[in-house]
Amino acid sequence: MVALRHGYHGRTMLSMSLTAHSNWRLGGVHDGSIRHAMAPYCYRCPLGLKPESCGVACAQDVEEVIRTTTSGRPAAYIAEPIMGVGGFITPPKDYFPAVAEIVRRHDAVFIADEVQTGWGRTGRKWFGIEQSGVKPDVIVAAKSLGNGHPIGATVARAELADSFKGSTIATFGGNPVTMAVCRTVVDIIEKDRLADNAAVVGDHLRARLDGLAEKHAAIGDVRGMGLMQGVELVKDRKSKEPAPQVAAAVMESAKDHGLIIGKPSPPRTPTRRPTCSTRPSARRPAFDEPMVSGAGTHRCRVLRQAHDGHPRARPFQERARPSPVRSESAGSVPGRGDHRHPRAVERGAGSRYPSPQP
Repeated sequence: MVALRHGYHGRTMLSMSLTAHSNWRLGGVHDGSIRHAMAPYCYRCPLGLKPESCGVACAQDVEEVIRTTTSGRPAAYIAEPIMGVGGFITPPKDYFPAVAEIVRRHDAVFIADEVQTGWGRTGRKWFGIEQSGVKPDVIVAAKSLGNGHPIGATVARAELADSFKGSTIATFGGNPVTMAVCRTVVDIIEKDRLADNAAVVGDHLRARLDGLAEKHAAIGDVRGMGLMQGVELVKDRKSKEPAPQVAAAVMESAKDHGLIIGKPSPPRTPTRRPTCSTRPSARRPAFDEPMVSGAGTHRCRVLRQAHDGHPRARPFQERARPSPVRSESAGSVPGRGDHRHPRAVERGAGSRYPSPQP
């Protein structure tokens, strides 16, 4: 089976084997039948080529991997239309059509991992792979399908699905509440035309991100589609050296400004807005302010120092952790201090759990 470098597909032994991130390949025991081809990572092309003149060389690497590292008859090829955990790596338009031709020539199955890109996220289409005009043999999906409820789905061509004749069982499979939720989610996506909305709002979001890139030299690349877009942060645009400290600073600063963003891999900062987002929300300056405060050299210098007590310089977990009350009082463990809530200590009641006072 052929997967892509920088791809992410889950946390089971097989899905970790398909994953090509050292941070997510835990345990050290993986399926030896998996091979990884080059990712269509144009900003950091492993071949040093330019998208406009490369002839989609990364797609041809799939052919090379099949011919040199497999029996020549791979079972399947799997890829995310936009690599989520990999940093929103977005393939050039011609990549998937070229790969699909290679995969089918070798009589393999084309699997689209739509866990992050599916259900209208990329705009105007139900699934991200449709943006390239390719019809996959199998789609795996989750996340947005349940709108927060745990759900996973596998959709396949009839002849593939019908080939599994054995029985199967899942303790939590087919939960009727979750099934009802998923049906409602799909109805709302269709009725409210949320895929179209993702495209319209996504255009406004891209304009905002492009504008930020003109103002902030730390933004090396802007990429994605619809409401699945992000930026790659660098120390220098010419060298493209990753800037993980800047990414961490921007993420922490965004929290202070009421915005939650991700950092799937050190230098990349993605945003996955709900498909029901509005154009005014895409124009809000909530990302601009974190870039100003987070990408500044002073901010990075403070983060690199041993934390000096400034509340914004400490990790989020430390800031969120309540400080225990250390005074000795009745009912406390000798020498250990009193760890009751401050209000309970102030009441001074004999009981460790005094009744609330009016």
